[in-house]
Amino acid sequence: MFKYECLRAGQARAYQDTIHEYTVTSDMPEADVKAQCLKQLGRGVNPDHVSGQHGGACGFPFGLSSFYSFSKLVGSKGKYRFIVVEPYTG
Repeated sequence: MFKYECLRAGQARAYQDTIHEYTVTSDMPEADVKAQCLKQLGRGVNPDHVSGQHGGACGFPFGLSSFYSFSKLVGSKGKYRFIVVEPYTG
């Protein structure tokens, strides 16, 4: 099982990064869930561009490349948060 819900998608305001945020529910192992997120929801993001500290605004150290954040939701079994950030490029 692999289900997801989109919490937000787009820019909060003009000239800001585009953010896609999902909650994912799955009974698969965590590594498989992450791989499935990258495949189905990753929007072409480089799997090496992972950001553990996602603030939603700055792509440092990835510059103008997209990056993502993947984390398990605390206190829940089989629930994760997956965020993809596409930096604003004008």
